[in-house]
Amino acid sequence: MKKEIPVYKAPTKRRKGQLVKELRRLVSAYEKRRSKRALAEIARFCKLDNPSERGFLAEGLAAIHSEMPKPVERVARELARVADNRVGRIGANALYLVLDDYAKCKRAVMARVDYDPDYVEAMICSLCYDYPDDAAADLPKLFKHRSRAVRLGALHGLEAIGAKHPGIAFKYLDDFRATEDEVEQFWVKHVLALNLIPQKTAFSMRRLKAWLKEGGEVTREIVEEAVRQARKHYAIGKEKVPGLYENLKETVTKWAEDGSVYVRELGEKLKKSFKK
Repeated sequence: MKKEIPVYKAPTKRRKGQLVKELRRLVSAYEKRRSKRALAEIARFCKLDNPSERGFLAEGLAAIHSEMPKPVERVARELARVADNRVGRIGANALYLVLDDYAKCKRAVMARVDYDPDYVEAMICSLCYDYPDDAAADLPKLFKHRSRAVRLGALHGLEAIGAKHPGIAFKYLDDFRATEDEVEQFWVKHVLALNLIPQKTAFSMRRLKAWLKEGGEVTREIVEEAVRQARKHYAIGKEKVPGLYENLKETVTKWAEDGSVYVRELGEKLKKSFKK
């Protein structure tokens, strides 16, 4: 007999109120005692079976932050360092919610770097969305970080940075234009197709043309797939960007007549995707 997978419901308004009330009591007790035992009690409480309720706990801590800012921040920092992902993510997320500062939010995320690479990768990308200017300035450090999760998060985050700073985004994408790593290839295509080609079309297509002139097989595959995805999802898809279809059609038509054999071959291939 197959074991049934438990189904958890999202917490009701009443349940959320109960969770906030208990968090308030626990944080207040921790503030009074400042003991490891009090902190351990909070950590145990965070290990709720219902993942939806656990996810709400970060919001719950943020909700009482205005009442007890320092205690909440101290508790969240301690929780963020806990190896257990159920607890650690709550602490790091709570800090992310209450600290409106790139460096502080980054420290909260990095507290999870040795325990939770999937979380770190996603949250580094979130930092790029929430603080694109600060993250852009921090890219040299992010791309040299020892953690692959941090580097991949920064690569994914170029889609957000590229919306404001396409030149900076391509400065780093250039280093991945011939990567043999399938995960890196996926994110390069994703960043190009999702944001850079639809939002910064002329600039992006000029840079991609320069990539093609180098003639690398991997590079050609990346460019081809990125343009096809952009066409499918943003030139004719539900999220249609006005003028993108015409701009891409004009560009690949010019590519099909280019003096570079590599540009011309891909231009001829892509041209077939656009109606006459």
